[in-house]
Amino acid sequence: MHVVAYLLKEEKVHNGRAIGIDLGITNQVTFSNGIKVQYAIPMPERIKKLYKAFSRSQYDKRSKRGTKLLQKIKGEFLHQNNQKT
Repeated sequence: MHVVAYLLKEEKVHNGRAIGIDLGITNQVTFSNGIKVQYAIPMPERIKKLYKAFSRSQYDKRSKRGTKLLQKIKGEFLHQNNQKT
């Protein structure tokens, strides 16, 4: 993970101390100075609609419609992961 901070030239601040970062489950990011950060990425409406249509399809009988919807859902998650990256 790369963290970049931009400061103005006249505001250079360096106290010589390092900071630790913990990526956990209950607190998504915890810094060694006690700051805890929670972030949430909402699920897009398109994925919600696709899930709703998929749940109504007869995928358990291997319907063509259910297979196509599953591929669209996978594509949307791939798109979302690429955006995060």
